[in-house]
Amino acid sequence: MNTDFPKDGYEKATKYCAADEHCREQVIVFLRKRKLPFADIEIICQQLEKEGYINNLRFAKLYAISKLNQNAWGKIKIRFGLKQLNISESEIAEALHSIDNDRYMAVLQNVLQKAMKTQLCQTWEEKHKVLAYAMGKGFEKELVFKTINEEEYFSK
Repeated sequence: MNTDFPKDGYEKATKYCAADEHCREQVIVFLRKRKLPFADIEIICQQLEKEGYINNLRFAKLYAISKLNQNAWGKIKIRFGLKQLNISESEIAEALHSIDNDRYMAVLQNVLQKAMKTQLCQTWEEKHKVLAYAMGKGFEKELVFKTINEEEYFSK
C-alpha cells in the first residue's frame, strides 16, 4: 500500500467487515457515513475485495439462507433484498440456487400453517388469505397455490 492509501478508513472498514459479513454496498454506506471521499471509498473497497473481506457472492448466499431460516422469506423477497444491495443478477441466481429445496418447502409449510386460523381452509376466501400471507413473505404464487391444494390439512 502506498502513502496515499486511506489507512484510517481502511482500518475502520476491516473492523466492520471482520465483525460480520457485509456486501460491497453496505461497506460503501458505512464509509460514506464517515465522510470519506468517494475516491478513497473505491480504493478501500477494491483492497477489501482483494483481501477477501468483501465477497458479494459469499454474502448473497449467507443472506439467502439466513433470511429463509430466520425471517421465513421466500425467494422473491430474498431476490428483492439482494437487488436493493446492488448484488449482481448472476450472484443472486447462484445464491437462490444454493437454497436447499427440502428446507425451502419446510419453511413454506410452516408459513402456511401459521397463516391458517382454523384446521382446514374450506372456502376460497380462506385459501386466498393464506395465499396472500405466503406471497407477502415472498413465496412464489404457483408454489403456494400448489402446496395449498396438495396438502392434507387443506380441504379440497
